[in-house]
Amino acid sequence: MREQLKPSQVEVWYAPTNIGINERASLGLLSTEEKQRHEGFQFDIHRYEYLIAHVLLRMTLSRYAAIAPQNWEFRTNEYGKPFIAEGMVAPPLYFSLSHTSGMVACAVARVERVGVDVESISRRTAWSDVSKHFFAPAEVEYLSQLPEEHRRKAFFEVWTLKESFLKAIGSG
Repeated sequence: MREQLKPSQVEVWYAPTNIGINERASLGLLSTEEKQRHEGFQFDIHRYEYLIAHVLLRMTLSRYAAIAPQNWEFRTNEYGKPFIAEGMVAPPLYFSLSHTSGMVACAVARVERVGVDVESISRRTAWSDVSKHFFAPAEVEYLSQLPEEHRRKAFFEVWTLKESFLKAIGSG
């Protein structure tokens, strides 16, 4: 029996990237293009995280439609956002995929505008400089008014919300 999604429902699936998987079998689920992209990563950890993310995506989508994980076909919009090839499943399914050091996440919905983002808050980033460059003045002001010990966490909360929104509208 397939999972059912209501028209306004969004489900988020996630997995840690430190899980052990059979890489050879998992690579068999990917398209030729995904395999090429997988091989293009310089570091093993990035290849592994990419593999986990794309296996999670394919297996998750197969929970909602009678399509085997290896048979999903994807296209990209003009910004590079992937989507399910037209006509594969009715009613249409939409997704958003994100991965960071230690975590992958996939959001699935029946509404076209869905976005998810995950970030490692332990990674080194010049969050103050980034926020001044990419955040709206009101967001920068919000961060500056917080106690110092809360700013880093708040930065990542705002950042992931912004990234999720951009992914939802197709330009992130």
